[in-house]
Amino acid sequence: MANGSIWFPFIFAYILVSPSFQSLHQDDGDSAVPFLTLDMEKYFHRCDQNLERKIASCHDKGLDTVPQNLSEDTEVLDLSQNNVTKLLNSSFEVYPLINSLDISSNDVRAIESAAFYPLKDLRSLSLLSNPHLVLPATGIFMMSPKLSFLDLTGSNLKSLPIDILKWSPHLDTAYLSVNKLSFIKISSCGMVDTVDMTGNQLQQLTAGDFTFVCHTNTLDLRKNPIQLVDPDVISSLHVRSLTLGGYRYSDEVLTNIMLGNSKSDIEQLTILGGIVDAFPKGFFDPMRDSSLSVLDINSNDLNSLLPLVFSNLTKLKRFGLSYNISPYTKFNLTFSTA
Repeated sequence: MANGSIWFPFIFAYILVSPSFQSLHQDDGDSAVPFLTLDMEKYFHRCDQNLERKIASCHDKGLDTVPQNLSEDTEVLDLSQNNVTKLLNSSFEVYPLINSLDISSNDVRAIESAAFYPLKDLRSLSLLSNPHLVLPATGIFMMSPKLSFLDLTGSNLKSLPIDILKWSPHLDTAYLSVNKLSFIKISSCGMVDTVDMTGNQLQQLTAGDFTFVCHTNTLDLRKNPIQLVDPDVISSLHVRSLTLGGYRYSDEVLTNIMLGNSKSDIEQLTILGGIVDAFPKGFFDPMRDSSLSVLDINSNDLNSLLPLVFSNLTKLKRFGLSYNISPYTKFNLTFSTA
């Protein structure tokens, strides 16, 4: 009875700490005394695992490194809202089957060049909201050919690797928005459906500051303070749909955008966000027989239009002019069918 009385407080304490325990027996002389152990693996990594679905959720667990004792066949790993500061070449070696990885809202400051190399099935990666993020100079996704979703939004990036979009031939979406990118040098690339570069610091679309060779369905450059445009840079884009706006452009910038469009394969041009109040005379003249079939200038400040201003948009099939400044302004729209 004395031995039982001594062990009782410890037994009670273990039960309070964790409901997951095992009852063992330790030989203590003449008596067998119950001995309890915690499920230390679960306590150590503090993550929730669904072994059947191969999902590990480590969301908001106060982690400062990638846990190394999760199930090795984990396919979906959520590390969002933690304090991870570094991704090592060895961080994911024990999880080669990961196809979806969320490291958003951490403080990742350094990524070793081969950190993602073990993840050959990686399809979705979010590094959203890592405010001090710096990417390796090259090759970061060299071993991730299946990557289809990449989110680097809001991470204060000042530059991108030149091959960041090269290694995934069927990338669906790349969010590069709300960073501090003042230049783009993506000189090696495959096909990307949508690239979002909104809310950066791009001031010049010139050969020295903007190289983008991806074959892309939609390129969104809204909310960049663009002050200078080289028409040849616009004409060199392999883009089906180009979206601009969010800052007021000078007449020269607008004219060069249209001149570049006239020599390109761009089919849809969208200019949004209150940046246009009038079109200069002859603004659309270069567009006769161009590839442009959709023009969206909704939500601007247009309050008057010159006669026949749209007459050279000979290939236009869809036109948007809604939500401009004056609902009472009467626009006389004339399009040439020649």
